Amino acid sequence: MRASKRFSVAMVATTVLLVHAADAGRTPEQKCQKGRYFAAAKYAQCHHKATGAFNSGSDFTKFVAATAKCQAKYDATWAKLQKRASGSGATCDDERYEDNADGTLTDRLTGLQWEQKTDEGSVHDRDNSYSWSAGGAGGSAADGTIYTSLLAAANGLSGGTCFAGNCDWRLPTLAELQTIPPALILGTVDEGDDFYWSSMHHGVTNAMGLRVQLNQARSRTTVNSSFGCMVRRGSERDSDSAPTPIATPGA
Repeated sequence: MRASKRFSVAMVATTVLLVHAADAGRTPEQKCQKGRYFAAAKYAQCHHKATGAFNSGSDFTKFVAATAKCQAKYDATWAKLQKRASGSGATCDDERYEDNADGTLTDRLTGLQWEQKTDEGSVHDRDNSYSWSAGGAGGSAADGTIYTSLLAAANGLSGGTCFAGNCDWRLPTLAELQTIPPALILGTVDEGDDFYWSSMHHGVTNAMGLRVQLNQARSRTTVNSSFGCMVRRGSERDSDSAPTPIATPGA
């Protein structure tokens, strides 16, 4: 028995040493990317667990609290990664958000590229509101003006050019939407009605979204008019592109 215990301790010690040796051989950028992928995976798992419980009959209030907790833990990751990468020049050794100077902003933690809302009357104006559905399929069809107007224009389907040189803009999942910094992307938000649509359908006539000031998930009838912000995966041209594993299954 003692010999067995000694062997187990030795095996654990050897494993720890091997892990440390492998980590020591990684470049700062590799360590940064590893941290980002691990954090994204944990966030996705956390969000899926909350969504699964909700779809199984859990109270909506518990779902709101659970997803907010997931987001808070994920957001806290960047400061830790930044500290570990300090002075290395890696992607994590930088500010989390980058203004791309083309009407978009990139989140270095999630790798997502966001549309920045404006206040100049264009299709990107933050005061524009949209329906999620026009009422097709009883309100469950994704045929509202957020798809036929905002996304159609951004993806060059209305005869214009694609927004910021990319034609793959979409609505964010609820999990993605919860990672946005409102002041940087949305500008001044109306505290009276700050609901933004996500791509997550809920029931027959509702879709999920976010009260951005409270950073809390909410549900709204799809034919109602609410705000919208577009997202896409960041460019692969740089090493700072990251996984986007935070898709939320429909409810």
